[in-house]
Amino acid sequence: MKRIYIYILSAAIMSLLATACSSKSSDTTTNKDMDSIETHSDEVEISQRQVDAVGIEFGKVEIRNLSEIIHVNGETALNPQDMAEVTTLMGGIVKSILVREGNPVKRGQVIAYIENTDIVALQSDYMQSVTTLEQAKKEVDRQRELQAEGAGIAKNLSAAESAYNIAKSSVMGKADQLKQLGINPSSLRNGKLSMQMPIMSPITGYVNKIDKPIGAYVDPQTPLMTIADNSKLHIDINVYEKDMPFLKVGQKVDFVLTNNPEQHFTGELIEYDSSFNGTEKTVTAHAKIINKDNGLKLIPGMYVTGTVSTGEHKVEAIPSEAIVNSEGKQYIFVLKGENEENGEKHYTLERMEVGTGIEELGYTQILPVGELPQDSRIVIKNAFYLSSMLGEAASHDH
Repeated sequence: MKRIYIYILSAAIMSLLATACSSKSSDTTTNKDMDSIETHSDEVEISQRQVDAVGIEFGKVEIRNLSEIIHVNGETALNPQDMAEVTTLMGGIVKSILVREGNPVKRGQVIAYIENTDIVALQSDYMQSVTTLEQAKKEVDRQRELQAEGAGIAKNLSAAESAYNIAKSSVMGKADQLKQLGINPSSLRNGKLSMQMPIMSPITGYVNKIDKPIGAYVDPQTPLMTIADNSKLHIDINVYEKDMPFLKVGQKVDFVLTNNPEQHFTGELIEYDSSFNGTEKTVTAHAKIINKDNGLKLIPGMYVTGTVSTGEHKVEAIPSEAIVNSEGKQYIFVLKGENEENGEKHYTLERMEVGTGIEELGYTQILPVGELPQDSRIVIKNAFYLSSMLGEAASHDH
């Protein structure tokens, strides 16, 4: 009899445990279902108090003229004819430098003097050639007089004229040599020779860098200084192959210095190369700078980033900050409804996926993935707060 009671008691306990487990399993399933619903919901409800505290603002989709743009990078540059290295045709010691870095200079202006004793020898050779030419001229005149009087010999006249022409060519050649060295041959007629050779600026521009100080030796292969005409400065920009069909001469270019993005410059596309950089998959385009005098000194070699405007389009756009990114997608928050609870207004907002297009001056073109009713009100400021609320809900659900 005692054994029968034990069996009955054991069966009752097992029955109770089974019922409890079944009930717990049912509750867990219900909670999971509820969690799943909340996690996948794209709606969020906020109160007026939250709207005011966070600074959420509502607005509507606008129709705006936005310029389609191409993003580019490059650097400031000069054409080869607008920059020059100042060199000397003959090596020597730098005796004086008449300019400083940054000074403006004009083409042909004397900017330095080089001393070399060989210059004296060249001047002496020139003077000797001048003397030889004068003697040859006298001999030609004498032979012509003899020929006119019938006492001359044609052969002697011909030899005299030949010697005269040779001497004349020698004088002209040495005079050109002296002119290339910056020495005026006519200034040597008084017998005063110079040991210094003037160095003249080959172009109009600004002294960019002085490479040799006074007293240094400079040879024809070493530049004494560099001069650049920065008024001809332009930008060379790299355009990717996919963007080439949209480029046209005359398009507007907006750019900033990479290391000084606070300063904005404008330019205009003037030409682009026909050669293709196979390694970078780019083509170099050239743009003139319109507002060079905006308070910042530009020099060649400064890196720039910017955009090329390829045309204006009327599009549906909203402030860029109204768009939030989540898991590689873009979303906006659309107002679905309003209601009163305990005397306070509440807003129901739905997260809607959108595509994006042109972006300019703080506005971005939107391409709704779903249907966006006309005149819908959307969150245009501090939308990230709503996105974070959904993110927190999802994290709590898991």
